[in-house]
Amino acid sequence: MELNNSRDIKRKKFCSHSCVYKYLNKKYGLIPPRQTPEVSERAGKIRSLRMKLGLIPKPPEPTKETRKKAGLKMRGKNHWKWIKDRTKLKKSRFNCSERFAISTWRKDVMERDNYTCQATNKIGGKLEVHHIFNYSDYPKKRYEIENGVTLLKDVHRQFHKIYGFRNNTKEQLSKFLGGKYAFS
Repeated sequence: MELNNSRDIKRKKFCSHSCVYKYLNKKYGLIPPRQTPEVSERAGKIRSLRMKLGLIPKPPEPTKETRKKAGLKMRGKNHWKWIKDRTKLKKSRFNCSERFAISTWRKDVMERDNYTCQATNKIGGKLEVHHIFNYSDYPKKRYEIENGVTLLKDVHRQFHKIYGFRNNTKEQLSKFLGGKYAFS
């Protein structure tokens, strides 16, 4: 790399730190120590302060064309998150039509239970609706109002901690609620 002017040549032997490290590595086999995150962060703060004070110029803002070119370079197969075989992707639990159905189901169950936890009889709070019959095992019963019970978030978590997430039964829920809840 060439130095800018004669003043730099008289003052320095190398044009940059990377050239110094290349020289030391070649001559003595020395590898420079890595910069710690704290030192790097401090250097960045000093640089931004110097820019604010006008001691060093700010880098130019990228133009609209430059941003567009950069965006075009990262599309499709060039994007770092590109997946060749999309069938291997995990499918989301709900699609758009299911989201509407489950949100109306939750609202209807909570209205039926008067926004009251069926285990503690506490009104309001962080309420969730528990499926009596598992969501995944009984797809036909997913959105039936009779298949839901309103519970507080902590109580719901406690139920699943005791009985797990699969193969839950009415008997387990009835036992958990202390026989309070009558099933049809």
